[in-house]
Amino acid sequence: MVRLFLKEWREHRGFTQAQLAERTGMNGTTLSRMEHEQFRWTAEHLEQLALALDIDDARKLLFPPTE
Repeated sequence: MVRLFLKEWREHRGFTQAQLAERTGMNGTTLSRMEHEQFRWTAEHLEQLALALDIDDARKLLFPPTE
């Protein structure tokens, strides 16, 4: 499975898991499992996360933030 840099992006944007869960409408447990690579995410998940994290291209979640 391809690594998702969700935790790094979440922290980079200053969100807690609970805040990101609220912004995405996802379950906090799901986000935690995604961060620990214990959940098979989909392209739809990436789009939801990118929107919530104000990322213009969901594929950026596959790389660490560089700002």
